[in-house]
Amino acid sequence: MKSMIAKTSNVGWLSQQEGDEEWAVARKWDGYRAQLILRNSGNHLLSRRGNDWIQNVPRFSKIVESLNDTVLDGEVIAQSDSIGDAHSILGGSPEYALKFQQNNGDARMILFDCLRFRSRDIRKLSLRDRREYLREACGLLRNSDFPVSLEKLIVKDKTKFYKNVIREGGEGVMAKDLSSPYLSKRSDSWRKIKEVDTYDFIILGFTQGKGRHSKRVGAIIYGAYDDKGKLLPLGKSSGMTDEERDDMAQNPRRYIGKVAEFDAQEITDNWAMRFPRFRRLRLDKNPKEVTLEDLEKGGEK
Repeated sequence: MKSMIAKTSNVGWLSQQEGDEEWAVARKWDGYRAQLILRNSGNHLLSRRGNDWIQNVPRFSKIVESLNDTVLDGEVIAQSDSIGDAHSILGGSPEYALKFQQNNGDARMILFDCLRFRSRDIRKLSLRDRREYLREACGLLRNSDFPVSLEKLIVKDKTKFYKNVIREGGEGVMAKDLSSPYLSKRSDSWRKIKEVDTYDFIILGFTQGKGRHSKRVGAIIYGAYDDKGKLLPLGKSSGMTDEERDDMAQNPRRYIGKVAEFDAQEITDNWAMRFPRFRRLRLDKNPKEVTLEDLEKGGEK
């Protein structure tokens, strides 16, 4: 089942929904989007690219017979809430992921939707009704020692909640229409509101560093697909830490051809980012999804 994708909005739009209790907000977590598929024949934890991470997080492997053929949508995060730690768990081998979790705590999952419940497709129900099924599933999973929790939705003082999240160092919030069905595509019914704009591009290669970075990567060459399916180079970005530059130089195959998320002040008419900063690899996103059309629509969660 394809995931529902949020459109980008801003705090001004959020303030206009302040008195509308059909709209709720939740913290935007700094992890990786995934669907937890529960089956008596074996569970799966699928990224949007279709990668199965279940071997990297064995606590999600336990069979819960009462939830056979149930599909849950959520965000996999590290105990530390650090995107770097989440990448260490999901971006490497199962052996490395297990060792990392033994030393730093198990990955956990914030559950925010239910697409299928005990073989019944419930995507046409409202989010409010789907959350009743999600709440039941979450309770059963917690009773079976799954490290999961239910996303907390706020319907009052939404702008205040957003400001508190930013003050605490969070990325922003997700706004959701409680009356909306689950649409397996981009939808106005989900909005992401962040303090800093982020953009996804494909890493095409690197330039050689200069000066103190002479043995490191200098800049990332990034691009996206046009409407004819041609992969176009669009610009260059620096803004990496020394550790990231070293890793890119030593392990280029880990990065080239992958989707990366960047912070930037804005995108120019020529698709160049102003004051960009490399943020993370998007393990959950297929490079084919990175298109100029997508950028025009404001990216996605």
